[in-house]
Amino acid sequence: MFNPATIQESTYDPSVLVTRFTVLNEDRIIGTPYRGDRDIELTYQENYLSFEFAALDFAAPERNQYAYRLTGVDSDWISSEGRRYASYTNLKPGRYVFKVMGTNSDGRWSSQIASVPIYIAPALWQTTWFQITLMSLLVLLVIFLYRYKTLAVARRNHELERVVSARTMKLTRINQSLQLEVKLRQQAEEEIRNIAYHDFLTGLPNRRLFMSLGEQALLSAAREKTKAAVLFVDIDLFKEINDRWGHDAGDTVLAVLAERIRSVLRASDLVCRMGGDEFVLLLTDINGAQFASKVADKLIRAIIDSIEIIEPVTGNPQSVNIGVSIGISIYPDNETDLEKLLVMADQAMYEAKKEQRSGHRFYTESSV
Repeated sequence: MFNPATIQESTYDPSVLVTRFTVLNEDRIIGTPYRGDRDIELTYQENYLSFEFAALDFAAPERNQYAYRLTGVDSDWISSEGRRYASYTNLKPGRYVFKVMGTNSDGRWSSQIASVPIYIAPALWQTTWFQITLMSLLVLLVIFLYRYKTLAVARRNHELERVVSARTMKLTRINQSLQLEVKLRQQAEEEIRNIAYHDFLTGLPNRRLFMSLGEQALLSAAREKTKAAVLFVDIDLFKEINDRWGHDAGDTVLAVLAERIRSVLRASDLVCRMGGDEFVLLLTDINGAQFASKVADKLIRAIIDSIEIIEPVTGNPQSVNIGVSIGISIYPDNETDLEKLLVMADQAMYEAKKEQRSGHRFYTESSV
């Protein structure tokens, strides 16, 4: 006698295939079965896609169930409720993967998932380079319009000024003369301030600005009960460079040295060009002579490295080497007055120069 309870559920694991793929309702041949081993490339206009699929269990195919998703569009699997097709419209350019899975006739999900990777290329105006080009053109257009408007305003103002000048010539001349005098005076004062406080060649503070800032730094050191050091730096063999290669080469050397000195110092330290081939440094908030000695050694290594100049006759690059002598005085160990500390560091520098090699010396009573 037949007993339905003895019928076992089917364990058949059917293959799942994408049997048909259409783009804009036109068949697109992708191979059957499609293995998903290559992207299907479409244009931005081909954004209406349809897929047909099947699970290869023919015992009762009408009972086969399916679920599908399009990565990049669907956040989860969608049940087809018996349908063997899926459609998508208005897809944006990008990469997608259509995936579908199915069951056998007894509702057991297959372990196999069919997938179709798709790439929809962007339109020309959707590409990054096109958008960058468009933005660049818009920026240029804005600049052009701004320049045009600026020039138009300038021409209009010029015409108004001409009319007013014609009507009030005498008063305008007096006013223009006064304005010119004020402008020239302001420019002259600005130039004088810059010349008064900075070295034109290196851009470093000059002696006047250094003394002003240095005295403030020593007052701060006195309040904080910290030490400071004055380093007097003199470049050896600099005269030989000027004599042999010319003053342009000497200026190049000084500019390079100024940058190298800056690179060694901290933001809180001061440096100035005293004139010629002499530089003065003020190291603030130090723990003693040992720190100043380390900085001096770093300066020597930075300065004696070869410098490339241009020969004035041939125009060829040429490497030159220089030496350096450094004298050091310590605040408040040697003196508390900045001017006297400079003199002491200068005297110590001459002691270092006597050794005829790059080095540094601290001020002592014997340096006098």
